[in-house]
Amino acid sequence: YILYKKGAVMNLNAYIIRDYLKETVLWDCIQEDLTGLPYENVSIYEKDTPLEVSVIYLISPGDFEREYERLSHGAYIITGDCRQIPSMNSLSVICVQSARSTANLLHQVQEIFRFFYEWEISLYQILGRNGSLREYGVCSLEIFNNPIALYTSAHRNVFFCENQKPRHLTLFHEEDVNAYLSDTEIEDMRLDPVFQATIRATRPTIYPADMWGYRILYDNLHIENVYVARIMVCEFDQPIRESDHALLRILTSFLEHGIRHQDILFNSHPENFDACITGLLQEQPLEEPVMNAALSNYGWRLGDSYFCILIPVNSQDQFMHTAPYVCSRLESSVAGSAAIIYGEYIVLIVNQERALLSRDEILSQLIYIQRENLLKAGVSNIFTGLQNLAEYYRQALAALSIGSKSDPTLWIFRYESYAYRHLLLRASQGSSMEALCPFGLLQLMQYDRMHRRTYTRSLKAFIENQMSVSKAIQQLYIQRATFIYQLKRIKEISGLDLNDKSCQFQLLIVFQIMDEKKYELP
Repeated sequence: YILYKKGAVMNLNAYIIRDYLKETVLWDCIQEDLTGLPYENVSIYEKDTPLEVSVIYLISPGDFEREYERLSHGAYIITGDCRQIPSMNSLSVICVQSARSTANLLHQVQEIFRFFYEWEISLYQILGRNGSLREYGVCSLEIFNNPIALYTSAHRNVFFCENQKPRHLTLFHEEDVNAYLSDTEIEDMRLDPVFQATIRATRPTIYPADMWGYRILYDNLHIENVYVARIMVCEFDQPIRESDHALLRILTSFLEHGIRHQDILFNSHPENFDACITGLLQEQPLEEPVMNAALSNYGWRLGDSYFCILIPVNSQDQFMHTAPYVCSRLESSVAGSAAIIYGEYIVLIVNQERALLSRDEILSQLIYIQRENLLKAGVSNIFTGLQNLAEYYRQALAALSIGSKSDPTLWIFRYESYAYRHLLLRASQGSSMEALCPFGLLQLMQYDRMHRRTYTRSLKAFIENQMSVSKAIQQLYIQRATFIYQLKRIKEISGLDLNDKSCQFQLLIVFQIMDEKKYELP
């Protein structure tokens, strides 16, 4: 893309002009939005000359008092002591002490425009050559004169910069780069309603000093309307000024363009690694050399043994955008693993060739993180060949889906515990219960409904107890003679050959599918 800049100035507002004037400001009354930038030039007020809305005017105290009713909009710098007039319109007024000539004040304001224009040009140059994100911050230190940091939405430091000073006086240190905030700090923010409100902020806002000991002016960066990062000016070296709001918005707009061409994927995975894993999950055809290169750079091989853990991203992490942080914690807790966000899930893939623990030991270790973050997990069987990832992802998804419903008190759902039920559900997928039943069973159920009998329930007990009459009558609480009579009637009504092994197996499967689907027997 190409960005065009109209004119040879950067638009400013009255807050910026006021804060950067060298003259003493006696009083001001500014009626503008903090982040608006309506003015592109400065001029001297002349009576009977049409006024331009994009120009800030220098005006003498006498002219201001005489022409006040005519001045219906815009911004004015009064060049000397003036009786403050309560604002009756939308004027922005800055009254300065008259210590120099009007020409000198005009030159001073022009220099302010030029100073910020040069800053803007520097930002465009960084953008044009796709410079690092930190360069935007370094370029802006002279503007804010406070430490600047860019954090991802998951609280990982992308860059920091501050004016040079002894280490014991600095806010940030080299080891902070690419590091997450501590678990305690992140948990405090997740529970803090004041911080939660900052997620929705769409303009520069000040975060109070309660949590960190200093105030922070922050602005959220959005890509395709998704909050991805936060630029922060920390009130550490000097007080935050009102003009900083608009200036931070300018810096944010450049960073939002620059970040589109930077790799801040919130993890330390090599190039193309996440894309390859996502492609495998979506069963896309991938070029084997590219896939092998990405895996090799991570210390993996395509033919290694793996297992897949699927964790839903909880509502709190979705709201707070902290899922990438959870991914990082999982990876750091499990040697030889990689975690990516795929839809509404975190997919944790464990390479058994690189892991230091067995599958059971790893799952036991993960429970602590799960409980802390209220995360359930479905776990696949171990498999060989990462190209088979999609099938085992579906295993983990099935274990999570079935286990969450049947065993909601558990944290981990291993596929082997639910494999049989998964097979039953797959066998019945797309078919009605009646379509799965043999004709004889349908006849028996119809007879039961018409005559208010329970022969189908007796048949189910008989089949599920391996054709044992004694076990069936214990379950049904009926006499042996009664059950023998029922079996005779069941065979007569249904025509089923209960001695046939395939018939027994089909009935067993159908009855178990009925249980899974909570099908109501007559």
